[in-house]
Amino acid sequence: MSDNRRIRKKYAHKELSENLSLIQEISALIFKKVPDMLMLGVLSFFLLLGYDYFIRMEYFHAEDIEIIGIRKLSPKDLLKDAGIERGMNVLSVNLSLVRNKLLNNPWIAEAEVERELPSAIRISVKEYDPLAVLDLGKKFILNTEEKIFKEWTPSDPQWLPVVTGLEYSDIRVSEETVSRYFAAVTEILHLGNMPKSLMPNHSVKKIHVDQEMGISIYPTERVREIKLGFGDYAAKYEKLKNILKYFEEKQNIQTIDSIDLHDANRIVVNPIRAESLAGDDKEV
Repeated sequence: MSDNRRIRKKYAHKELSENLSLIQEISALIFKKVPDMLMLGVLSFFLLLGYDYFIRMEYFHAEDIEIIGIRKLSPKDLLKDAGIERGMNVLSVNLSLVRNKLLNNPWIAEAEVERELPSAIRISVKEYDPLAVLDLGKKFILNTEEKIFKEWTPSDPQWLPVVTGLEYSDIRVSEETVSRYFAAVTEILHLGNMPKSLMPNHSVKKIHVDQEMGISIYPTERVREIKLGFGDYAAKYEKLKNILKYFEEKQNIQTIDSIDLHDANRIVVNPIRAESLAGDDKEV
């Protein structure tokens, strides 16, 4: 029994010695690191004091705010979205946060924010280029990349042509799922977006899709309806150009009710003579 006691004491003494050694090692490490930790704490304190001092200095107040790339958006609205205002300290501006705020605006496709010390902030944005309004029960704006980027609101451009007759299933999801009707509409819209286009998009109030008869466009002037059908739109526009030129020389023709270009080899034009318009006005 006494032998067992001696063995237990021996192991207890050994365990105590090991624990004391471990405590000594930890204590030595702590005392060794304390100066570094104190130095880090002091340095952090002075850095915070310095930062607080600099962000209060008038020298770094934003006096020059430059905005590049806006067309539809106003500088006032853009700065409000960004949370930027003249006189704020440029060092206090979180550039990444401001950029993300700008990208939350549906009109903004890309955004970059930079500061130029001591007192300038540069904001560069790229807006989406609107192409048309798609009326799918709700109205959405289509961009030049043929993608919907926002729901239309009354504050959005009023000059965009309105596309009717499409279904949600017609809208581009990927290159493999482009419907015939959507492809026809976008081809006409891209023709209208070209420089010196015969029918620029701002001169077209509506584009209607009929799944059997094809595409009809409704200009804001000269012609009430142009029936284009499906396909060969560039060639049909060339023929339309000659037709419009011919009727411009006819002084007794003020407007055209319809031009049917379904069959480019058999074009049907229904002009409205000046006297017919006068007669109609009298009846009204």
